Amino acid sequence: MIIQVAQGDKIPADMRLLEIKTTSLKVEQSALTGESQPVSKYPDTIRKPDAVITEKLNILFSATLVATGTAIGVVFATGNIR
Repeated sequence: MIIQVAQGDKIPADMRLLEIKTTSLKVEQSALTGESQPVSKYPDTIRKPDAVITEKLNILFSATLVATGTAIGVVFATGNIR
């Protein structure tokens, strides 16, 4: 599924970033990483198979918030459906 997210949106599922539609994209993911500032995201491929969550700058994580910008991503993981 392809999804567009914009400033103020809650990310609905884990997504691989395909395209940034604005000058930049920043995501508030402090609940996952403890970072105090929004993180800049980029659609570039991460070529490190053992990358930790803070190095996955091309992934938008479920339940995080878009602080600034608009982007398009492809869903690759969702939570359990009950």
